[in-house]
Amino acid sequence: MALYPSGLRGRSAKPLFVGSNPTGASNSSIFIMFFVYILLSKKDNKRFTGMTSNIQRRILEHNSGLVKSTKNRRPLEVIYNEYFETKSEAISFEKILKTKKEKINIRFLKADVNYRLSLFNEA
Repeated sequence: MALYPSGLRGRSAKPLFVGSNPTGASNSSIFIMFFVYILLSKKDNKRFTGMTSNIQRRILEHNSGLVKSTKNRRPLEVIYNEYFETKSEAISFEKILKTKKEKINIRFLKADVNYRLSLFNEA
């Protein structure tokens, strides 16, 4: 059975296989994806950048007040998310976004692959 995560932007959605793999072989496979996301506080218009392997759970934690850094900034809205196949790629991109926080143009980040690549090249 293939499950596809919803709400992905910037890359084509890759399936998360649980149970049997796409070739029908009997061995079970689980592909873990790592998400980098940007939240916008509707209270004070500030942004928060994070990384997780379970984006639905993590956003719920943020909006439930379980995350110390955002509990007083609720409600929060996801304004950007992107997934990576490796944790190291996700951590690298998260660091870039946090370093250039005020310089990041969210509209370009969502729409322009070359803009995202330029962020890596500047780092």
